[in-house]
Amino acid sequence: SVARLSLGDKSSQVWFVDPGNAVSLIGLTTDDQPIVQVQGGTDSGPEHLEIRIVRSVGQSELIYSIQSGTSAGLPAIQFDLQDSNGLWFTDPGPNRNLGKTYLFAGGNLQEVYQGAAVPRGPCL
Repeated sequence: SVARLSLGDKSSQVWFVDPGNAVSLIGLTTDDQPIVQVQGGTDSGPEHLEIRIVRSVGQSELIYSIQSGTSAGLPAIQFDLQDSNGLWFTDPGPNRNLGKTYLFAGGNLQEVYQGAAVPRGPCL
């Protein structure tokens, strides 16, 4: 689960939970909305991976979802940064030449580069 902690009064509130699945915080948007990775599966069922933005308590937006018969088939999607274009993600692949770079903007995730380029600030 992902919880928000108030540094003022030390109270915490659970913002996101997905029972039976592993939830990991992989980043924050510029306005402090958590980006989470949800992964699960069983020996008898397919493994799945989701990337979500947690907008508020109990409210999340799906960015990416994939299912695979084995964990070896799931990509290693990672959040890189947010800029005026949107949210940037990479899948490094088995080597940098086989990776992919994605941009999430306007509610859509699209592959923008065949290769694991890592965005590092504004273009000049």
